[in-house]
Parts: sequence; structure tokens; C-alpha cells
Amino acid sequence: MIRRAAWTYRLKRLFGLHSLSAAQRATCVTIALPHLKTLGSVPEASHLLKSCLRDRALAPESARLVLHYALVWIRNNPQEESADYIFNRLLRRRDLSDIVWKEISDISLTWLRNHTSKDNRDLSLAALLACPEQLTVQDLNWVVQEAEQWLTNPPKAAHSQDKLLAALKRLHQRHDPSGAQDDPGWIQKTVVEKLNLAVRGQTEVPSLRELEEIINSMVAAIDTSRPSPAAYPLPSLLTLVQPATHPELWVKLIALARRILAHPNFLPRHREGLVRAVWLLVDRGAWSEEVARPVLEELGLTRPSTESKTQADL
Repeated sequence: MIRRAAWTYRLKRLFGLHSLSAAQRATCVTIALPHLKTLGSVPEASHLLKSCLRDRALAPESARLVLHYALVWIRNNPQEESADYIFNRLLRRRDLSDIVWKEISDISLTWLRNHTSKDNRDLSLAALLACPEQLTVQDLNWVVQEAEQWLTNPPKAAHSQDKLLAALKRLHQRHDPSGAQDDPGWIQKTVVEKLNLAVRGQTEVPSLRELEEIINSMVAAIDTSRPSPAAYPLPSLLTLVQPATHPELWVKLIALARRILAHPNFLPRHREGLVRAVWLLVDRGAWSEEVARPVLEELGLTRPSTESKTQADL
């Protein structure tokens, strides 16, 4: 047991060397294969499998064995904490049959629904979007909603968002190859960024017409059961839309906020992310607490306690 653990540790260190050439990494895989066979389905094999699955320039037999050991492992450890290391890479492979891809995607979806606090959740969601045509409409909508929610409030330790953004872009281009958005409920990332800049005083506040268009997109999103993306612009809009100058728009915005918060697909973690986002604007001085507090309390978005805020920051 000690010897096996020592070999596994040495191989993990070898794979971690950035200076390895493709040929050297292929050699590492060849060395790792007998150890993967010995390890079988034990949880500790996931880290070694992860490294082997990352390499595509392998001899055909090595590639076949790596895939075999990975499938055996994931089928025996579908809810293991480190299972995402394996199914993320499997879902991106082009040598899986449709039947096997669907099997692994089902494992991935179940795992994601049971594990909600992983920092690299975005990689799993992006992997599922590699073959969206293999997902049911219900599962695809859930993945898109989770992806949009993650992008709205990524963990502090999150890496680049590029993979998930690219996956969502490819998905929407499938529906519109010209690149133009034909989904009225699709909330453009550039729109949210513009609102954030306006809140910080780094660009002009959008015109009344632009604000109305954004709110209409939010309404379209929630009308198609996507309350999470509908909430994307909400923190900034609550700050930017003034009830004194735009009373009708303010009434519409508050009614929309209530719809979002009451929607059954707006999960507790979505609410938590929204609460943190709106109070962050208050704490940064973008929205007067004297004005914000009664509005947010009426919506049920009360300031997080010091204890929960501290835990969320850890």
C-alpha cells in the first residue's frame, strides 16, 4: 500500500511539471497505466486519471486503456467528491459514443445537483455544453441557468470565466449562426457590464429607452422560466432607476423583482448571490443605505448577518 501510494505521488508530481514535452507526457501515461490498473476504482485514482485524460497525443492502445480505466472509475464512483475531475474530461472527448456520452452526462448532472459549492463548477457546466444536442430540453435549460448564475456571482477563488462564456456563446450561435441574438430573454454580458460601469460612475447611465429594453429582456427571461439570468441586471438597475424621475419604470422594476424572487426556479443559492450583490453596492456607496434598506427589506433581501457574510468570504 505504501509503495503504491509513493508511486502515485511521484507520477502526480511528474505530470505537474510544466516543462514536459508531449512525448514525455505520453511516456508518463505509459508508466501510469499499470498503476491505474492496480488502483482500479479507489477514489485516489481520480487524480492520476485526471492527468492521463488531459493528454490527447497518445498511442492508440494507451488512449484506449486510459478511457477504459476512466469509465470503470466513474461508473463505480459517480458521486465521489473528485468525480468532476473525470467526467469533465470525458465529456469533452470526441471518441465517446452517443450512448456513453449520455451516460456520463447523466452522472455529471446528478453530481452537480448534489454538489453546489465547487469553485470549478463552471468547468463541469462548460463540458456539458460541449454536446447540448444530447441533453433533454429540461436538462439543457437547467445547465444554462446554472451557468448564467455562476457567471453572475463566481466564487472568489474562481479562475478565468472564458471556457464557460465560450460554451454559452457557441450554444446561442447554434440557434442563430449569424451571431445575432434572436432570444429576447438572453441577457447580454455586455449589457450587464455597461450597467456595472454606470453604477460605478465610469460611464453614462443608459437612456430611458435602453433601460426599458433591458427590463423587457428580463421579463422575457422569467417568462421562459429563467429567473436566474433575469436577475443579472437587477442589482445595478435598483441603483440606477430612480423612483422620483422614472416612477413608472420603478414600479415595473419592483414588480419584476418580486416575480424573480417568487419563481420556483430561483433557488436559495441564487437568492444568496443576489443579496450579496445588492448589499455590496450599498457598502461601496453606489446606493445610499437610507434609501436602499426599506426597498431591500420589502423585497426580503435583508442584509446578511456578520456571521454568514464572514462564512461566505472564507
